[in-house]
Amino acid sequence: MTSTDLSPIGLTATPDGTLPCAVCGIPTTGSKAKYPVLSRIVPMASGERLEEMSAGAGIDLPTCSDCQGIAEQARTIVSAHRGLVRLLGTVATWQTTTALYALDTIGQPLPGPDIEPHRLGSLVHRLASPGAGTMYSRRFSPVMLADASTKFSARERWSAVDPVALADCRSGFLDWKADGRPIRALAHPGRRRCEWCGTATFPGRRVSEVWFGDLCAKCHAVQEAGGTSYEAMWEAIDPDRAIRRRRPYVPDIDGVRPYSQSPGGDGTPWSHLGGVLALHERVKRLVEAS
Repeated sequence: MTSTDLSPIGLTATPDGTLPCAVCGIPTTGSKAKYPVLSRIVPMASGERLEEMSAGAGIDLPTCSDCQGIAEQARTIVSAHRGLVRLLGTVATWQTTTALYALDTIGQPLPGPDIEPHRLGSLVHRLASPGAGTMYSRRFSPVMLADASTKFSARERWSAVDPVALADCRSGFLDWKADGRPIRALAHPGRRRCEWCGTATFPGRRVSEVWFGDLCAKCHAVQEAGGTSYEAMWEAIDPDRAIRRRRPYVPDIDGVRPYSQSPGGDGTPWSHLGGVLALHERVKRLVEAS
């Protein structure tokens, strides 16, 4: 098989005297680390089987200077953010390193030690796992793929990354960028109002986190707990349950309907029923009269 044959999947023949970088996959030299191989996939006429390896099996791979530099940058970042160590423990440096791998894989600039703590936490949360999936060593460890061989290396940095892993990195990056946006009023993607409370917008960073079908996040949470639109209205009127805790039953408010059955209002929550403050006054009068 020639380099030309391998080019569509980002591989080329490994030059003599080199081995694939354990991280980005390019041919390199230098000191090696051992990566344990617990089992390997063996192709068969009817499919594949998993064959366990003997105890202590592994493969030795070097790391190129660029990837070593990324690992050093991760150590510098973690040294400046001891809060991350308190949160994650001994894996803080490794997870920061793999998050930087993910950024480098998709050609994004790497942050420095001056990154804000909440942005670093979000970066690790969103990209540590996808970044670990980009490493060339994953072809060998812990499960050796059927076509894994040190005879082949990446044509260029990260060119042998699995398309699924690459897509995970891109998706995680977009989530990380979204985490940095300010919270703002987000309209329903179909420009509709919440079917229960009638709100036209809900505060958040992503539409997918604040709109669930035709319900806003607050009403959706009530629905998920088995509640109805009536109970969602009570959550708006009495969020700390101060009224409901002192009464054996919930006062019955006449004429209450979800927005889908009684449209109107100005797009603020429960405005089709006069608004939250007006509903609170109605409840107050009911309580005083009982």
